[in-house]
Amino acid sequence: MYRNGSYAIIVNENDELLIIQKHIYNLDEWTIIGGGKKTGESIKNGLIREIYEETGLVDNDLKIIGPSSFKIRYIYPKKVAKNVNGGKYIGQEYYQFIVKIKKSKKIICNEEIRKYKWVVFEDLEKYLIFPNQFESVKNAINELDYGLAK
Repeated sequence: MYRNGSYAIIVNENDELLIIQKHIYNLDEWTIIGGGKKTGESIKNGLIREIYEETGLVDNDLKIIGPSSFKIRYIYPKKVAKNVNGGKYIGQEYYQFIVKIKKSKKIICNEEIRKYKWVVFEDLEKYLIFPNQFESVKNAINELDYGLAK
């Protein structure tokens, strides 16, 4: 069984995408906002909660598009699987949404995040270096017809 969650492809008024670097990452590793869904929580409500926890942005600041049918799925290494949620899951499966910020807001990162950065789509591949990470985000952008991925 996979743990469900969601990722937010957050886009600002300049069509730049928000990426974050967590403290547990190496200096060349980046990701997008997201996380696991809590018990009883819908995927969309989990998305809104994760965005708030990691950026300080609230639902009224956002226009949510999606989810994409392109999910990010991965299997935990066996050693990790035993320690995550009591060994209940073999991996994670995350839905992807495009989230447009309605108006310019200051990003307030939580303690998990070392730093954040806004990047244009053309530079995104340099930052999303985990296996299939960039391709999954690009596919979601294309499917949801947002027009960034040419």
